[in-house]
Amino acid sequence: MFDPDIQKTNGSLILNKNNEVAFVYSVDLPFVPQWVSMDIDLGEIFIGAPEDDDHDGQGFKLDRIDKTIYDRVMTEKRLLLICVEGGDIRNAKSAQWVPLMTAHQDASPPEEPPTRPKSSRYK
Repeated sequence: MFDPDIQKTNGSLILNKNNEVAFVYSVDLPFVPQWVSMDIDLGEIFIGAPEDDDHDGQGFKLDRIDKTIYDRVMTEKRLLLICVEGGDIRNAKSAQWVPLMTAHQDASPPEEPPTRPKSSRYK
C-alpha cells in the first residue's frame, strides 16, 4: 500500500477530549496535508501532499492501536492531524482535518467451497 522508499517515523492515534479520532506526530511536514490513507492492520499511515507539490507525502508507523480506536477509525471519514513540538501533546504546533481512507485485511477465514454429493456409481 505504501512506498517502501518513504522513510517512516512514528505517530499515535488517539481519541482527544472531544472524542475525535486524531493522529499525533512530531515531524514538520514540508507540505500542507490533503488526505490520509491508513492500513490499521499493518500499522501504517500515509499523509498525502497536494498533487502539484514536489513531495509525494509522508509515511508513518503507528504505535499500538487499542480496540476502541480501531473500531472508531473503521467508521470515520476524516482524521484530525495534530503536529506537536517534541512529542508533547500539550505543545501543539498545528491541527488540521483531512479526508481519511482506510484499508484492512479481512480477518475472517475464506468460505469453504461447496461440496458435491458423492455419486453412488463409485461405491
